[in-house]
Amino acid sequence: MEAVKSITTSLPEGIAPTFAALLPCLQANASKFPTQYSRLETHSYGPDPRQDLDVYHPHNETPSSPVLLFLFGGGFFMGNKRDPRHPDLLYANFGGFFAERGFVTVIANYRLSKGPGNEDGNGRYPSGAEDCAGAVEWIGANLGRDRKVFLMGNSAGAVHVMTFLFEPSIFKSVTAQIAGAVLLSPPCHQRRAPESRGPVNAAYYGSLADVENNSPIRLLRNGLSRVPMLSLVGEFDEGGIIASWADYKAEYERMGGRIDEIWMMGHNHISPILGLNSTEKEGSRWGEDAVQWMRKLL
Repeated sequence: MEAVKSITTSLPEGIAPTFAALLPCLQANASKFPTQYSRLETHSYGPDPRQDLDVYHPHNETPSSPVLLFLFGGGFFMGNKRDPRHPDLLYANFGGFFAERGFVTVIANYRLSKGPGNEDGNGRYPSGAEDCAGAVEWIGANLGRDRKVFLMGNSAGAVHVMTFLFEPSIFKSVTAQIAGAVLLSPPCHQRRAPESRGPVNAAYYGSLADVENNSPIRLLRNGLSRVPMLSLVGEFDEGGIIASWADYKAEYERMGGRIDEIWMMGHNHISPILGLNSTEKEGSRWGEDAVQWMRKLL
């Protein structure tokens, strides 16, 4: 993880050097991932081709084993539960890590908006939150409604999780038991986003007013969530994201709420997933912290 310290925190400039620094550490552990779960299944949870999910089952699964639903990041316009460039690494490392710790781990694709290299994207606000709800309902119907379900989202995926929690019309539609939500590097507003984010934000949200009014920090107008939340923000995360989280946490606490917070020391915006389950032991510390937090809620 030492190499991460010298990588720019700016996005997207920091993506390639972070991959270059940490991908070899993930590749060195690749043979381990299939041994961490008993079986891997793929299912559809909706009619759109993007509405499918992978389920990593633990070896010692029981009818009461908790479920972890993960939504990856990708700026609203990119991402896949099996990264085409590294299908045996991302997100197999994630599924194996949490399955080995007793969680039925579900990694869901969701509808993506238009963006560079994805001109056919059809995702529009609040499709990410709707797909989160659809995956949760699939979990209840197919894995059991008595299971406790944890949500985890990374970056754009965290935005979708937060939208799901704070849009009453979406959240009230699910019947599963949501036990908690873990937010990795959540962009809680776009007020300090670079100009390059403009077209992508417009493709997903619409107007500039919509970008602001439907951001997680503005969704707090709907009230506090009854779901416990944990935030994990990287020590070397992108500056605008760190600031947006600070704004969100302050507003949430001003309203009388409480959110648990653990800093991912040594991590930038890209490194948590690449460091997880790799030969860089410190890269997985945030995962252990998340597991400990979820287990307390069980």
